[in-house]
Amino acid sequence: MNMGSPPKIIQLAVFLVLSTLNTLCLAELSVEASQTPAYRTALALNYAHAALYTITDYNDRVVLDQEYREILNNIKLSAIQDEEVIDLLKKLLDTLNQYLLSDQEQEVVKAIYQNKIDEAFYESLSTSSITGSLGNAGGALAIPLPAGSFIAAGMVVSDLAAQMVNYREHVEEYRKKINRETWELKKEQAIQLTNLRKQFLMYYWNLMRKYKIPDQWRITEKQFATLLDILKDTDKNRQYRRLDRIKGQFEAYPPFWYYLGKAAQTLKRYDAARAAYDFVIDRHFDYFRDDTIYASILLNRIQLYSYPKDKEIIETLLDKIVKVNPSDGSKMLAVALYLGGIGHYPKAINLLQRNIDENFMVVLNTRLLTEFNVSTGSKGNIDKYRKLIRKMIRQVDFKHRDIIYLIGKTDDRELLRIFSHRIKRISFRHEEGWMDTYLYVTLAKRWVLYKNDEAILPTLTYLNGKKTPDEITVDKVTESVTFRYSGFLPLDEFPSKKFPYEFRIQLPSRDTPINLTVKYFYEEEKEETNQLIKNVFGLFAQEQKPATKKVPKFVYYQLETNNNCYRIVGGILKPKSCR
Repeated sequence: MNMGSPPKIIQLAVFLVLSTLNTLCLAELSVEASQTPAYRTALALNYAHAALYTITDYNDRVVLDQEYREILNNIKLSAIQDEEVIDLLKKLLDTLNQYLLSDQEQEVVKAIYQNKIDEAFYESLSTSSITGSLGNAGGALAIPLPAGSFIAAGMVVSDLAAQMVNYREHVEEYRKKINRETWELKKEQAIQLTNLRKQFLMYYWNLMRKYKIPDQWRITEKQFATLLDILKDTDKNRQYRRLDRIKGQFEAYPPFWYYLGKAAQTLKRYDAARAAYDFVIDRHFDYFRDDTIYASILLNRIQLYSYPKDKEIIETLLDKIVKVNPSDGSKMLAVALYLGGIGHYPKAINLLQRNIDENFMVVLNTRLLTEFNVSTGSKGNIDKYRKLIRKMIRQVDFKHRDIIYLIGKTDDRELLRIFSHRIKRISFRHEEGWMDTYLYVTLAKRWVLYKNDEAILPTLTYLNGKKTPDEITVDKVTESVTFRYSGFLPLDEFPSKKFPYEFRIQLPSRDTPINLTVKYFYEEEKEETNQLIKNVFGLFAQEQKPATKKVPKFVYYQLETNNNCYRIVGGILKPKSCR
């Protein structure tokens, strides 16, 4: 008998089987085993173990607060059959409760997070971002624009909405924006938590033995340390490979499969991403009152389906997200964007209204609510659209660029007339100094946008050149911001009223350009003569000729957005085709 190497056909078969298993990232845990009391107990213990280890590893009250609220205090105790496990969780909650963030501290952290969502939303509406977002999903949800813009924004928001699961990536970012005293645990607190973790481990091992829980469901501190180290890895290819190697150690820890799936999805390994997400979806157990982790997995899984081929399953998953994670406003926003993208406006409107009622990102949700109302085309919703626009004009929280964008959806002349007063309040002042000539542009604060705490600068275009302001002044009394542009045209070079020049100022916007065109020229005006000079001329009985001076004049001419152009006649916006 030939005892040499196996036939090539067998070698090839073995290679294909191993390659397939490695590519799909499948674990050995059966669906049936995932429904047993032993597995469910392992889940509860691993969640608690991971939370405690993460808190002590980061020594961070923000991390502690999130682990407490999203994991430990969120577990359905009714889903746990063992009284010892319930008592253990209660002890953990009682101890951690004293270190939670205050309501005021929570608001600071939430504001940082919500600002990221706001900025990402508007950036996603640019053409380049839309293409990129759809491409990241493998073209799966490639819906024609403008509906595709909602899908693209939904993808961006859904990624940010999942940051509870992956917030560790952003620890350094929020630490820069809040006081160290806020996030850092005091030495005695850290010692107490370390002792608590040691006590927990004793109970952990006893319960594992009691339920005869297999070793592959038990996660050691060394394994958690390895996982946290991998999640901090900035090399995405290496991070994915490292996660893939240890997947067999985390069968009883669903967040791991989110990390693995997201890492694969980022690298466009779509089959591996589907397998990782489906590992949790197929074995899901209703374990949390508000299941942020599961909802995050569902949001990412939706991106890997094809619309309209998978229309029904996409709609089913969207409904499931609302059911399992209703208190997360960012998830509701992401779902609303997806629903708007596929034309389910009534459902989307309901979710946006829910966010507004719960005071979650009211400005952004109101903008979308207004847009979805007009998109339905029904008279009742058009009336709601007009009421919302009037409300937005009155309330200072809403930026003018959002309002003009939404008014353009119908070119409602009454709304344009009301909004025109906001254009009239943009003022221009020409000033000549010893060394230079300046143009000052003053905008109400509602025209001004900020990114990373810095104002987005309005660009001035005139005489075939572009300028950005070199000085910014904020007037808290008038609620206005003045931008100074150096090197403007001297008054002696201004044209006459008959042949005016034009300049264009691009008003601050993060998604759709808004350009205001202004005509400028000089006029001759009579100059008041000093009384002493008048008396001298009178003594000699000479007739005095009235003195004149050149005065710079600025007249609004045209306002142009990405979808509309308005002539400004008598200070009122009039719809007109762009030149």
